[in-house]
Amino acid sequence: MASFSPFKKTKTEYTALGARPSTESEDIAEKEAISACNKTSYERKYRRLRIITIFLLLTLVSTILYTVHVGMHMHADSQSQPLDKEIPHDDHGLHAADVALGVDPFGWVPADLGQSLKWVMFGGKDDPYYVEEDVFDSLKATEDTVLRLLELDNPAIKTHGINTTYLDADGHVHDLRATTVYQGQHKMPVYFLRAFHQMHCIVLITDGYGKALHGRSAEARWGPDHFAHCVNVLREAVSCFADAQVASFIHPGDPHISINQQARCRDYKALREWADDPARKPLYENYVHEDPE
Repeated sequence: MASFSPFKKTKTEYTALGARPSTESEDIAEKEAISACNKTSYERKYRRLRIITIFLLLTLVSTILYTVHVGMHMHADSQSQPLDKEIPHDDHGLHAADVALGVDPFGWVPADLGQSLKWVMFGGKDDPYYVEEDVFDSLKATEDTVLRLLELDNPAIKTHGINTTYLDADGHVHDLRATTVYQGQHKMPVYFLRAFHQMHCIVLITDGYGKALHGRSAEARWGPDHFAHCVNVLREAVSCFADAQVASFIHPGDPHISINQQARCRDYKALREWADDPARKPLYENYVHEDPE
């Protein structure tokens, strides 16, 4: 038989005086309130973390932009201009990236000079630079040809104190120093055009090969190192122009390609006539690489 005790056995079995037992719905509401409080606290911490993260990102972006800005201004203040900076415009307002092949990108030579492209038939009486195929048959034939070409060969142009610039191997634009030439005691600053220097090399090689072929190498006007230099000058010209015009043998028995085939070219004659103006053409006996002053 079960015993009956009027006393509670544990503390949890007592109900406070004046209090009524909680219902199940009140317990659920209390738990939801506690959960909502915890959730609000978590969201507040997460929002604070997002604000800190955004602030750090903005600080990082600002630092990067400031570094780039300072670097660009320091670069612009340097004495030389990098290749990706604007190269000076010439009198025609041309930018180097817009200048056609063969035109002076720095504007010292007029941009339209020689730029009237036309079909040209090389060789024959209309070509003063043509070298006859019998040029090496005799030493006299070689010498006559060389003397004729030397009369046409004047690669220098007076600067009249107007200097230009050039793009160096370091990728920056620098002032181009003029070369000093002498006529007696009189001296003058000059520049050389690449086309005229290339033509000069053709004269040089003609002279050297003709003399060597007839056992007179010692009488050549220029030495072996100059020949090697000129071979490279002509190689550079060919590589630079990269002429894609197609040529072939067109007649039975043709000994060479491109015979009687015209080529689309710049106007070398116009370039030569401009340089031969007495105001630009210097008469000189010698030149030096360094100005003694």
